[in-house]
Formats: sequence, structure tokens, C-alpha cells
Amino acid sequence: MKKQITVVPEGGLCNRMRVIAAAWNLCMTTDCSIEVVWFKYKGLNAPYNRIFHPVDAGGKSFVIREAGAADCLVNDKARKSNLRIPAVVRKLVYDRCYNALDIRNMVADNIPASSLAEGDGRRIYITSFYDFGNVSHADYARLFRPKEEIMEKVGQYKSQFAPYTVGFHIRRTDNLASIKGSPTEGFIDAFKAELAGHPDAKLFLATDSDEVKQQFVTLFGDRVITSHTTASRSSFSGITDAMAELWTLAATARVYGSTGSSFSEVAAWLGSMEPVFVQNK
Repeated sequence: MKKQITVVPEGGLCNRMRVIAAAWNLCMTTDCSIEVVWFKYKGLNAPYNRIFHPVDAGGKSFVIREAGAADCLVNDKARKSNLRIPAVVRKLVYDRCYNALDIRNMVADNIPASSLAEGDGRRIYITSFYDFGNVSHADYARLFRPKEEIMEKVGQYKSQFAPYTVGFHIRRTDNLASIKGSPTEGFIDAFKAELAGHPDAKLFLATDSDEVKQQFVTLFGDRVITSHTTASRSSFSGITDAMAELWTLAATARVYGSTGSSFSEVAAWLGSMEPVFVQNK
């Protein structure tokens, strides 16, 4: 009998995109039915169906749906605020359950994702913010199609591009690994190096730091294309702004990213390239 797998992506936008892509790949390469449940949290305050078009499942049994009341009891993340009740209920509902640590260990041990659809039990639960499948860059670009209002913002950014425009994602505020591993000075040096080879180059800057925006504008003037709003993931408009930046980065000639940031990685993948991570010297 066909396995029925429920997948709950955790984390921010790009962590969730990576998990959804892995779940889709698992569905495409095995004989299983997969349902992705999308929870709206403070850190990602947007329903899936308001920011993305539906995924083309190619005739396979793969759906993404918004979390409902029953999901809060069964499929939600177990934490103090819900008395960890979902973790208890899941044991009654599912035959096997995998959490983010389980998935991370599976990937570290090079265990293929197909193993999740094998073994005993028909009903399987997976929650993760780790990628657990080999998904091509082309698949990312095909799977995730933002709504028109987001792509309109992307078009507005792209209208300011020069023939050669590079993208910088400088993660600050809540990511200590990025702050320590990819200092702002390294990005400044990287753009100076780009200008040495491309004197007319422009820079699209995506960052969660108003201070970094001001620093780059002071140094490079109108070569810098950037948002004039403060980055926020707690509002719907903040999420759509972040998505517009993500797809604009993907449209640049090269993406320079911050260490430890899935946003940098996914931006480059959407553009069918690998990110250039700025490293601390």
C-alpha cells in the first residue's frame, strides 16, 4: 500500500523552500503520497497560497496546504506554549516520526532520502529545516513561482540594473555565524574587485541592516540598488519584500552570500548558479 507522508517545513522562507523541494523530489522518485503542511508563524507571517502559485505535481500525489485547527494538535512543532502535546498525539497518529535532528543525522550519514519511504508503517511524519534531497537548480526555479505582485517588485528592481549587475546578500541582526564569518568589509572589498573588472557595474544589495545599506550607499552612491524599507519577516509585506529581493538576487550575474545563510544559497540556486560566500580573512 502506498506510503502517506506528511511533511512540515520549519524555519524561515528559504529553509522551508529547501524542505518543500526535497519533499517534492521524494514524491517524484518514489511511489508515495506527500502532503506538505504550511504553518504561519511570527517569523514567516504569510500563507503559502498568498505568496506562491501552486506547485506542478506532474500527475503525482503531492500537495501543499495551509495548516488548520487539527494540524495545531497533531502536526505543529512541539514547544512549551502548546505543552508539547503534538509530539504525544503524533505517536498515536503516525507509524513513524522524524524530527529535524533525525533528518540532519540521516543526511550526515549519507542515507538516501528514499529510505524515508521504505520500511514498516504506512503513515509517516517528517518535520525539518534541513534539505534531505538532491534537487537541481532548474527544479527550484520551476517549483517556486511567486505571485504577480512580488514579481512586479522584482521588475522594478531589474529596471535599475546595469548590463553587469552583481547581487550581495549581507545577513546581520540575528545570524551570528554570518556576522562573524562574512564581515561587511569583505563585501566592500568584493565589490571593489568587481569594479576593477567591470567599471560600469551596479550592485543589488539585500540586507536586514539599515546601517549596512547606508554604508554601501555612502561608498558607492547610485551604483547601489536596494530596498528603502526595513527588513521584517513578521508582516505579510515584509515577507513579500524578502521574496522580491530573493528573486532579484537570482537575476544578477553573480550572488555574493553570507556564511550560514540559506537565503544566499537559494537566491543563487534560483539563478542556476552557486553563491560566492564572502569569508572572514
